Amino acid sequence: MERTTLEVNSCKIINIVYNHRPMKKFILPLAFITLIACEKPASIDYALFSGKLENSDSEDLTVKGEDFKKQISIKDDGTFSDTLFIENEGYYSFSVDNESSTLYLTYGTQLHLEMDVDKFDESIVYTGNSSVENNVLAKSYLINEQFSGSTTKLFTQEEDEFIRSIQQLRDSIGQLIQDSGTSIIFKQQQLAEAKYGYALFVLKYEKYHGFFIKNREFEVSESFANHQIEFSTNDTLAFKTSNSYQDLLKEVFSEKVDAIYEKISDGDKEPDFHICIIEAAKDWNKGPIKDGLLNNWADYLMTPNENLKPNYDYLVENTVNDELKVEYAESLEKLKKLAKGMPSPEFTDYENHAGGTISLSDLKGKYTYIDVWATWCGPCIGEIPSLKAVEEEFHSKNIQFVSASIDTEKAHETWVNMVNEKELGGIQLMADQAWQSKFVRDYKINGIPRFILIDPEGNIVSADAPRPSDPKLKELFAELNI
Repeated sequence: MERTTLEVNSCKIINIVYNHRPMKKFILPLAFITLIACEKPASIDYALFSGKLENSDSEDLTVKGEDFKKQISIKDDGTFSDTLFIENEGYYSFSVDNESSTLYLTYGTQLHLEMDVDKFDESIVYTGNSSVENNVLAKSYLINEQFSGSTTKLFTQEEDEFIRSIQQLRDSIGQLIQDSGTSIIFKQQQLAEAKYGYALFVLKYEKYHGFFIKNREFEVSESFANHQIEFSTNDTLAFKTSNSYQDLLKEVFSEKVDAIYEKISDGDKEPDFHICIIEAAKDWNKGPIKDGLLNNWADYLMTPNENLKPNYDYLVENTVNDELKVEYAESLEKLKKLAKGMPSPEFTDYENHAGGTISLSDLKGKYTYIDVWATWCGPCIGEIPSLKAVEEEFHSKNIQFVSASIDTEKAHETWVNMVNEKELGGIQLMADQAWQSKFVRDYKINGIPRFILIDPEGNIVSADAPRPSDPKLKELFAELNI
């Protein structure tokens, strides 16, 4: 199963968003991990899951669902077996050796998996009383791989070829489901997933195609919209039960945010992004859908700046889910530690491209402007010319410029070479554990590029400072008499 990360205007661990916001990890809708709530029988509230794995290096296998997670130990001979006390019947996922697939579990399920981890999707075979549904899901994965394959290959196709590909994908999965001999309910669920998956592909094509052909001005033809199918943007039941429908609405929301951003942009001055999110959310009334859409953007609303408390208040006021309210309250308390004037989180002995190591404590005495970036992050690289210009202008001032790469150790040589090739200035460092570096986690960095400004005493000036390309950065420097 291929997973592809796009760099657009900012890069994120988890998903992608486009244009003027951090990006997220994009996973094609290959399998459809949704959770269908059903009344629980009084006598049976569990499923039995066992199997035999070939060529696995893992010590355990993980089964996940909404509000459910269970790790199952794998024996030396590759076998495993456990009882899963599931809260709901429906769709779960299992993962092992950095691969994952979908499970369909019902109360009383007795499911056995045989699989070669080296071949993964191609080798999955289920037996047991829910094997028909689960084998259908496994075959759906293979069909998706056959037709969608590489994300780059799919979205670089011209319009007609792209439409033929996703129509063949939808029709092939539809035929598989219709011929499966599964229950009517299961068929309806899977056909709906295929429908929403198709709609999502159509909706994403313009942006993805433009990105992959390196033409951000690309626009689809007028007739391309005719391929989109009709769907409601307020189907609460579908939002609760369909992962593909959730993804589809998140993309619709993303499009609205983009449109608002473009409408209120004024030349080189970027509008406050949280305003665009709040404006886009007005199209939904309070309820599960609005909860889910806003929660998907909570990281962008709740950032350690002057808008933190107002945006927290907005989220709580517009959320009906009490558990989400608790999460927002916990995030608020953590982010308060990154307020202006608080002691900055530290990093210790980061590798210096120029040789040796540097800790943040070594940099006291001057203002320190930190660029958290990575060599794979297009938006980060896009800021380099502006960063160089700012560095040159303030070269003799009471400020130093630090770039901290969160590339993995495998990309160490790539980092070394890029610093040399692009003649990057300032202090070039490499974080010790990429995204898991303590400094990155302490600063709640979920998306890059991220810029941080620290005063000469080591206290936070801004945990989410303006980018080098943003005129507000020089305004901030002027206020500080740098």
